[in-house]
Amino acid sequence: MRDREDRSGKLIICFITAVLMFMILSPAKTEAAAKLTNMPFPSLYQKSIVRQSYSGIDITGDRKADRVTVIVSNTNGDSSFMNKIRIGVNGKEVWTWASSRYSFGEGFTLKLCTLQNGKPYLFVKGEDVNLSAAVCLLLRYINGRMKVIYNFRSGIVDYGYHGAPSAVSGNTIIYDTYCDTPATGTLGVRFRFDYKNGALKLRSRIGNVIPFFGTKYPSRYYTLIKDVKYYKSQTSKKAVGQFRRGTKVRVLKVYKTSQKSARIKLLSKSGRIRWVNGANYFQQGATKRPIIKEFSYGG
Repeated sequence: MRDREDRSGKLIICFITAVLMFMILSPAKTEAAAKLTNMPFPSLYQKSIVRQSYSGIDITGDRKADRVTVIVSNTNGDSSFMNKIRIGVNGKEVWTWASSRYSFGEGFTLKLCTLQNGKPYLFVKGEDVNLSAAVCLLLRYINGRMKVIYNFRSGIVDYGYHGAPSAVSGNTIIYDTYCDTPATGTLGVRFRFDYKNGALKLRSRIGNVIPFFGTKYPSRYYTLIKDVKYYKSQTSKKAVGQFRRGTKVRVLKVYKTSQKSARIKLLSKSGRIRWVNGANYFQQGATKRPIIKEFSYGG
């Protein structure tokens, strides 16, 4: 009986030792540091073709440095505007964008968004006048080609293409843009894209208001210049009350579902949180007088 107990004890010790050795000797799974890499691009001014090469960046996601070449050109003979983009990786062309309808000439922006899980996303933006964009995309290298993951011209209704990624945190890309409504003027808006279940997706169509050009801080209170009906949620159809003229409010969030509709989330100084209408400047006949005294609108 004693011998069986001794043998059992030795087997348990051997098993524990084997498990510990496996844990010690197995390679640890490490994650990359999340980062946002700006990729400077030359001026497009009075040029018909501009080429820029990059090295030392991982655009394929294999944890190895790649050679990337980006060529921007025009195909219609107008040196003021570009309408074609070509991207090459390690000597092979992997993506082309060309348009007979849209063109850009104010600037060209490239940013590499590397998530903590090591997956890189390339932000590509060709700027037109007023900081809008003819092309504004998030790309990812998959099976030897760059594929469009998100189109900001259509993805966040009509104002997402004004912005650009501002940071990468963990497996989240932070995207800052701005929104014009006659009710509030121009607001800075922040969105987040999260990588979950094998895909990068917009966390919410509700954007947080952020400071815009040094004004309109969401942490400050401002004054309503008229009575304003409010709604319980961003999608409610029936008003449940109204903020009175002179009410002090903070501007917290923006929600848009079309070019002609917007809801703005306000917090009154008394603590009431409600949504108000903020018609888009594309809407015909929309009043251009903001509902907030300190704000202005020039659309």
